[in-house]
Amino acid sequence: MKHRKQKIVAYIIRTTNSAQELLTFTHRDYPEAGVQVPAGTVDSGEKPEETLMREVFEESGLAIEHETFKLLGIFQWERFDRHEIHQRFVYQINLRQKAAEQWTHSVSGHGEDENLIFNYRWLEISPGLKEKLAANQGDYLDKIE
Repeated sequence: MKHRKQKIVAYIIRTTNSAQELLTFTHRDYPEAGVQVPAGTVDSGEKPEETLMREVFEESGLAIEHETFKLLGIFQWERFDRHEIHQRFVYQINLRQKAAEQWTHSVSGHGEDENLIFNYRWLEISPGLKEKLAANQGDYLDKIE
């Protein structure tokens, strides 16, 4: 039997002079995990929007409670290695605050990513970015406004 989980996926967007860029990261110690965006599990009793703010802060250090965000869509994704079905809530966050070009962050919180080291950088949103993101995290990139 497959276990069901609710997850959020965060497309954190900034606009530069030339293009829109997406905040991405790689695992310092697990490069095989590929290029990802902040994401995480909705805790019991938590609303997906609350999870969004919590997970972005835990995984990147960015506090987004005053940023503009919107739900782009919901889809199901199967994680075969764990026999799980994830209901993913995909959000676009338009970042207004300043953020570094790249930085390293140690994940806080108490989940499976706790104490992992993530290396962040911005990637231009362009054709082909969808395929660069691991685990189908890029499936809603075409819905970004």
